[in-house]
Amino acid sequence: ISVLVTNSIDAILRGQIQSLALALALISLIMMALLWSVRLGLLSMTPTVIPILTTLGLMGWLGIPINTATAVISCVAIGIAVDDTIHYMTRFRKEYRKQPDEVVAAFRALTSTGRALYLTSFVLTVGFSVLVFSHFRPIIYFGLLMAVTMVSALVGDLVLLPVLLMVLKPIGKGKGERTKLKG
Repeated sequence: ISVLVTNSIDAILRGQIQSLALALALISLIMMALLWSVRLGLLSMTPTVIPILTTLGLMGWLGIPINTATAVISCVAIGIAVDDTIHYMTRFRKEYRKQPDEVVAAFRALTSTGRALYLTSFVLTVGFSVLVFSHFRPIIYFGLLMAVTMVSALVGDLVLLPVLLMVLKPIGKGKGERTKLKG
């Protein structure tokens, strides 16, 4: 029985890694198409990848095993994190069209979408945190790790992404991006 359980967990883990890689690749392509920019599309993946890496790192650090409950965290995290990133990045693009300055656009996007991103992440974090009161350890881990994932995704969207946009200036002069965004 233990061999069957080990084999099934290995199969789940392999499947999760493959589906995670495929999901990240497809979402990257969709973000590039949505934002009409390879640079913006790739940059927007940062707040999607950071929560996954944070959660997996925390699992390793705390010695939380990968099982059927914890294996799906990355897939759930991608869906939630990319949703907030889409909201922020589409607002950033609109604001940049109005005034082509990355700092101004990032600030305006943050002030207009920040509250909604914070509230949805807060509600989801509290909702997942309720699972820590379960008596079933995998569900406790799932709730705890999803709450951590939600918080790190929020930090990625509200702190890291605006800083990256202001510092890296992915819609730089001479790249042909400004005319695409204005038109």
